[in-house]
Amino acid sequence: PKNSATSATKKIYIDAAINYKRTFDQHEVGAMLLYMQKETQYHNVALPYRKQGLVGRLTYGYGGRYFIEGNFGYTGSENFEPGKQFGLFPAIALGWIPTQYEFMQNHAGWLNFLKIRASYGEVGNDQIGGGRRFPYLTLINFGGGSRWGSNGLTEKQIGANNLHWEVAKKYNLGIDFQFLNDKIGGTVDIFRDTRDNIFQERKMMPSEVGVVTNPYTNVGRMRSSGIDGNIYLNQKINEDNSFTVRANMTYAVSKVVHWDQDAVRYPYQSYSDVNYGVMRGLVALGLFQNQDEINRSPKQTYGEVRPGDIRYKDVNADGKIDDDDIVPIAHSNVPQIQYGFALEYRYKRWTISALFTGAAKVNFLYGGSGFY
Repeated sequence: PKNSATSATKKIYIDAAINYKRTFDQHEVGAMLLYMQKETQYHNVALPYRKQGLVGRLTYGYGGRYFIEGNFGYTGSENFEPGKQFGLFPAIALGWIPTQYEFMQNHAGWLNFLKIRASYGEVGNDQIGGGRRFPYLTLINFGGGSRWGSNGLTEKQIGANNLHWEVAKKYNLGIDFQFLNDKIGGTVDIFRDTRDNIFQERKMMPSEVGVVTNPYTNVGRMRSSGIDGNIYLNQKINEDNSFTVRANMTYAVSKVVHWDQDAVRYPYQSYSDVNYGVMRGLVALGLFQNQDEINRSPKQTYGEVRPGDIRYKDVNADGKIDDDDIVPIAHSNVPQIQYGFALEYRYKRWTISALFTGAAKVNFLYGGSGFY
């Protein structure tokens, strides 16, 4: 629709794929090659958005026991300067199913299926400009001044030199199992994700440089890790009655490894080596009971204080309550733990089910207009 400023007036997609698969004796091989090209033109934007990429995959399996898969993505983005627009992102996965051995089938018949797998892969992100296009370009404003005077020209955007893809390195180790004729089964995954080259504003820029706006570059780093799993129990009571119980849980923590920020006076003010998204604020010690308690407490710098107001902790013991006393006080609004239970009971053609879900290690800040 042309009447919407955010709707595309023209989209062009080109996808071409080649697939190959063959089985001979105990060997199973496969291959895939995909070419992608995309162009999106918005009626209120002069230059179209463009992407281009080549994706490939090779797979090999032997005897239904051993598996290996290799992938690669070679992707180009307009967000990087010519010569640095393409990034190569490989991945590899291994799998082993020991229950396919005749020895296991003869001596561990109770174990119907067991698969152990591991993978490593890299993923690139080009959406790093915070909505801006071509962040490697330096843009000039006409009018205004700098810290050194007024000359009519200022830098609206300082081009990011040596700008490149934000890269996530993903590790995974997993196990899938079924035993007692599929009465019990489940899966467990342990994962780790390290994200480098996060596009971020350089806060530690001295004023002597004389820039009006700080430059951006690939300096941030984060790490996420955790465990995810689920398990189920199928039980048949008799010909007409049966039930299934399921449970799942995910535990994941994201920590900022490096965050570029102004020099901090106290360690607790740093955003590095802290869980991502933690809520920060003053530590409340209760309410002021009377004026004498206010007089004997550290000076409050956030306005007039009266009996009944909140009494805050002087974290740095400097005799006053100010922004230097703001510390991490709560979890982020993304749960570190999520879990659930489900029960399903079947009687002939009737089924009744119940579901329970929960979250832990999470804080939500409720508020609205006029209060925090």
